[in-house]
Amino acid sequence: MGEALQLDGKQQYWAVPANQRNWEAGRGDFTLELWVRVANPPRTMNIVDKRDPQPHGYLIYATYGRAGFQVSNEGEVLYALDADRTLNNK
Repeated sequence: MGEALQLDGKQQYWAVPANQRNWEAGRGDFTLELWVRVANPPRTMNIVDKRDPQPHGYLIYATYGRAGFQVSNEGEVLYALDADRTLNNK
């Protein structure tokens, strides 16, 4: 108990330095799981951004009430957007 990260949902954030190798996606399968509370923003909001300037890495974001995911590696960028469901704060 007491090991979870809890933020106020307004101005707090948690930053992982870019050189933290254990947070990189690598070349194999990986899983990310998180619970977020969003207020259906009228713009795109980054939730988890683990990309370097190339860009290489992954991004989880919310855009117009939808959940999105981006993964990029060596110039190739792939996106996934859940068009069937909206984010729900219930």
